[in-house]
Amino acid sequence: MNRDTGHILIILVGGAVIRIAGTDTYLRYVKHGLHVPLLAAGAVLVLLGAVSLWRDNPGNHRDRVDATVPEAPDGPDHDQAHSHSHSHSHGLRVAWLLLLPVFAIFLIAPPALGSYAAERATATRATPAAQPGDYPPLPAGDPVPIRLDEFEARAVWDGGRTLSGRQFRMLGFVTAKPGGGYYLTRIAIACCAADATSSRVLVTGAAGSYPNDTWVEVVGSYGGVDHSREAEVGPIAELRAGSVRQVPAPAEPYQT
Repeated sequence: MNRDTGHILIILVGGAVIRIAGTDTYLRYVKHGLHVPLLAAGAVLVLLGAVSLWRDNPGNHRDRVDATVPEAPDGPDHDQAHSHSHSHSHGLRVAWLLLLPVFAIFLIAPPALGSYAAERATATRATPAAQPGDYPPLPAGDPVPIRLDEFEARAVWDGGRTLSGRQFRMLGFVTAKPGGGYYLTRIAIACCAADATSSRVLVTGAAGSYPNDTWVEVVGSYGGVDHSREAEVGPIAELRAGSVRQVPAPAEPYQT
């Protein structure tokens, strides 16, 4: 790769970062708090690439074009120069292929992590309270909006003490359960999609049937803890569905 191609690649990468950060698309890859740093990083890359390109190509191109290049004589030196020129041209063409992924990002941004990643992401283990009964009462009023990981923790470590007799509303996407049925799943990130972990709740009752990655809102009650896959993913809280409604994917797909 020659220097000019490298500078152009830096500019395009910076432009792709700015494009992604200019809309909600960036939330597919990083948490909301990194919005401004992401924009700043993209701007720095564009500026760095543009300045480097300008410094390596000062305003003397006309002199270069007008200059007369003497014809190289035939002979071993001529053949060597021709071979070097051909090799350089081939390397330059290969280097430009590095720009294809950047152009792809401009045209088609990769989607957020879904069911495929959730099955392979590190499973979240519900965090126990210091002592049984330490989980505070839930807010008044049903159905209670609750995160999947909090529902899981209260079910597994508190025996559902604070969940019994209540109705809950949870949002997530569908992942198929081996053998039939499905889980309501959410992916959590601390910084970006690279550190993703998954939480899941087994939906039972009037659950219906949905393809993987379908976003649904489930209203239901605590249904116990499923131990059928404990050796693989640990105990899984059950949500006995009263209603399931398909919804659009949220702009911010991850829990943080």
